[in-house]
Order: sequence, then C-alpha cells, then structure tokens
Amino acid sequence: MKNFKSEGNNLDLTAPAGGVKSGALSILNGLAVVAKANAAAGKPFVGMRVGIFQLPKANAVAADQGAVAYWDASKNQAVAKAEGNQKIGVFPYGAQGGNNSADVLLTGQLVE
Repeated sequence: MKNFKSEGNNLDLTAPAGGVKSGALSILNGLAVVAKANAAAGKPFVGMRVGIFQLPKANAVAADQGAVAYWDASKNQAVAKAEGNQKIGVFPYGAQGGNNSADVLLTGQLVE
C-alpha cells in the first residue's frame, strides 16, 4: 500500500509553550501524548500516544478496572470524573484511593 506512512504510536511533534517534560502527559489540541524526553517550547520531541503510563492523580481518586480516565488540566492529574475534564483513556487496572498515581491506558483516541 503506497499511502501507509506509520503506525502513528510515536509522533515527531513540536513542543508547545512551556515545553514538555519526559514522562509527563501533554494535550496538544485533540491529541494526548507522553513525551519521551524533555523539550523546550518550539523544539522537536517524540510523543507517545498509545500505551500504559503511570500518571499523577489525587490521593482521593478511586476508579474501577476499565473506568474512563480524564485529565484535569488545572491540576495536571488523572481523574475519574468527566465534568470539566478531557477524556484521555481508561484505568486498565482501576485506581486505588490513597495513591498519588495510577496506570492509565492511552488508546490514541481523540481527546474530548
């Protein structure tokens, strides 16, 4: 097939204002990615858009296995509530209260 370019799981992107940090989630319009390395604003970086990543969450957040994960951009953390937040994936193993991080499966879907 002549028009296939790549799987699209790792994307060569340009860091937004404020730059990106290795291992941190960034939302670029409708695209949620985790940066493979630090990059200053305007510099190239590789963003991973699919996979399971350990992301920050509030200690009080708990979610069932497979529950939808949302991103609270004001606190830079994964949450289980949709209101005012953007859908980024799912909690594949659930999320336990009392922990400040949880595994989140980014599925590559459009961030809503």
